[in-house]
Amino acid sequence: MNYKRLLSLLVLLAIACSGRAIPPAPSLSIPQTPAFTTTAILEAAVTTATATPSPMLAPSATRTSIPTMTLTRTPSPSATAQPQIITQCIPIATKLPKGLETGGVIVFVGEPYISYSYLLEVKTGRKMTLWENEGVGLRSFEVSPERNWLAFMRPSLNPGGSRLVIMGSNGKQVQAIPWEDLWRAFNGIAGWLDEERLLISRTSGKKYDPNADSMIVLNPFTGEQSELLPDYPDMAFINLDWYGIGWWGGYSHNGTVYDPSLSRVVYYKYLGNQSWGLSLWDRQAKKELVFLPDYSFYNRPKWFRDGSRFIASIPATLDRAGQSQTNLFLVSRDGEVRQLTDLGVYSAQYEVSGYEWSPDGRKIAFQLSVQTSQPYPDIYPDSDPQSLNRLAVLDLETGLITDTCVPGVEYGQGDVVWSPDGDYVLFDSNDTKKSRVYLVSIAQGFAVQIAENVFPVGWLKKQ
Repeated sequence: MNYKRLLSLLVLLAIACSGRAIPPAPSLSIPQTPAFTTTAILEAAVTTATATPSPMLAPSATRTSIPTMTLTRTPSPSATAQPQIITQCIPIATKLPKGLETGGVIVFVGEPYISYSYLLEVKTGRKMTLWENEGVGLRSFEVSPERNWLAFMRPSLNPGGSRLVIMGSNGKQVQAIPWEDLWRAFNGIAGWLDEERLLISRTSGKKYDPNADSMIVLNPFTGEQSELLPDYPDMAFINLDWYGIGWWGGYSHNGTVYDPSLSRVVYYKYLGNQSWGLSLWDRQAKKELVFLPDYSFYNRPKWFRDGSRFIASIPATLDRAGQSQTNLFLVSRDGEVRQLTDLGVYSAQYEVSGYEWSPDGRKIAFQLSVQTSQPYPDIYPDSDPQSLNRLAVLDLETGLITDTCVPGVEYGQGDVVWSPDGDYVLFDSNDTKKSRVYLVSIAQGFAVQIAENVFPVGWLKKQ
């Protein structure tokens, strides 16, 4: 079983057995041939870098044009209307097709005590193994929005020896700055705001503190930093600090998701009387723009990289059996809401998790959990046809969801990573016997296993 999923299960068990009072969340449903051999080992030396300007790449470069979207509700499928979900089972190929028209460098994170983390150059198949201290693995990997930089924590057993590392797709270390004592050691990097600024979760320094962490806005190239305090109205948050890990990255310790301009924040809110939800807050006007009720904390909201909109899954409808059904919603930065899926009309119960924007903002890939008595076609090696979780892709222009049948993770949320050109998807799978990663193309109709005992966290552009 994937180590990351096992931790989630252990924490769930710990919470169940704990005497600590934790508010119950509403409507929670938690779905959940190596192709390359050439290896190049990176240098193990770690040096503390001094503050320098951002190297090599201009962060102010022109970004991809984002299509304007009209925010309206997706019509419900009916007996005469075209169904929203189409099944297109993609068979597993034994090798990549010739003339694969994509490039870049994939970032794989290893399983503790099983495998190392490494970069994989797609065109050549060259592996660049990331050096790790003996006994402590690398942590908290995050790729910048424009796919130029990789950030991660390199922990050390020596006091003061841990480093925040910034690396390019060539595997060369650009910066290595000291990891401050109050920066969270596990899942401390909450993400990149842009090509120059990171968000890092900062603890209060108090042991077993249930309050939310603050967020440090850090420019790792200049050393400039500022602090964002979690002081928004009616925040409903229980920090999982006493269990030592977080399930959803830095979000699991601070409960806030900021847009790139820092003028908007999405956070978990409690209204009393067992009423929870998701609040979009205007930090400049100091007012709430929209409140989405019954939001499940187990799925992190995802801003599109230009900050114009975000997506979230909400158990907002009932299926035919009267059970809560999770759907995807899109919310503009001004608070306009569009329901993207309407899954409650189907006889099978569906759940949506692990969603990720395509680079152009026109599609969303996610893990679709299908609770049905009908098994999937038995066309995948070492996979159980009865397994519920599969890779699906939503086309925002047509409203159609393509269920690829490619098996996902057995527990928790599968990792979904888009290629920089948006033509391919990496999908994490460990539904039965082992952990493996598929490279999938819906347009070309193939899926190929390209790694095992690792999981994908990003896909960098080739420098």
